[in-house]
Amino acid sequence: MPTAHVNDIDLNYVLEGEGEQTIVLINGLADDLVSWDFQVPALLAAGHRVLRFDNRGIGESSAPAGPYTSRMLADDAKALVDHLGLTDIHLMGVSMGGMIAQEYALAHPEDLRSLTLACTYAAPGEFCSR
Repeated sequence: MPTAHVNDIDLNYVLEGEGEQTIVLINGLADDLVSWDFQVPALLAAGHRVLRFDNRGIGESSAPAGPYTSRMLADDAKALVDHLGLTDIHLMGVSMGGMIAQEYALAHPEDLRSLTLACTYAAPGEFCSR
């Protein structure tokens, strides 16, 4: 799989499809890009281009010393989107990926055509520190 060197790390990613509209998928905590394997075929069949990637510290992406913040991970996603020359994206995040997607949307609303959040929260609560 290809990697992109952004923000002083290598992000493992897959960009599939030839559609005009791009959906960027952001994984939940400890999930790698294969967590989207069952959703991607339907998105491709609907005519979309799909980007999925391993967040820093996950899968085949670089794992520099932490701690990591949702803002840092959102900055990585933005750097990857820019590296690939993607614009007007549909951004989808699940669980922790939803937190990352919210950070991305707040910092870069001009990049987004839509934002979809699933099974997420706005900020880490007490349970995240346990």
